Amino acid sequence: MSNHNPITATRRTMIGVLASVAIVAPRALFAQSNPTGNTTMTNDGYTFELSPDVTRTPVRYRNRYGIEVAADLYRPKAFDASAKHPAIVIGPPHGGVKEQGVGIYAQEMAKRGFVALGFDPSYNGESGGEPRHITSPEIFAEDFSAGVDYLGTLTVVDRERIGAIGMCGSGGFLLSQAAVDQRLRAVATTAMYDISRVMRNGWQDSSSDAERQKMLAALS
Repeated sequence: MSNHNPITATRRTMIGVLASVAIVAPRALFAQSNPTGNTTMTNDGYTFELSPDVTRTPVRYRNRYGIEVAADLYRPKAFDASAKHPAIVIGPPHGGVKEQGVGIYAQEMAKRGFVALGFDPSYNGESGGEPRHITSPEIFAEDFSAGVDYLGTLTVVDRERIGAIGMCGSGGFLLSQAAVDQRLRAVATTAMYDISRVMRNGWQDSSSDAERQKMLAALS
């Protein structure tokens, strides 16, 4: 009797790929967005050049709060549309948008055979939501699941092989969402920054109870 579990095997495979990209993508991020030490901008507003090995398609969908999420869908150029492929949702750093580092990560994953989705968080970039340029931890976390919703509608995506990457500030939001969204088969973070904990406890848990009470009073 075989003890092989296809879901466990899938998770291990995806985690292995995510780990390799977590190592490689930061190098690509620096090399492509800062080849001379200065941030460059392409004519279409991206901070990196589109690889000849992938295609990029702008897409729109709504999260469960009714906010329209703007995203880019990356796929390998040598793509078998009749097959089912693994997919990945990628969240940007806090304050980041899809034309920056998240796009580089998505592109690197597409080179490895994934259908990759990099999104603008609600209230930021080209995504909807008012007021602008704010971050709601709950809604940012939901944006990951909205990405899974969208990927699940694509006939080329294997719904049993969907994972996610959270960059910097989105890493903490991703871990929170992955704890309740069992459709996420594998997750990885890179340079994770737990914004909620820092706001609650201060940098490296340096805030005292008195300081926290003072902050709560100021917010009341």
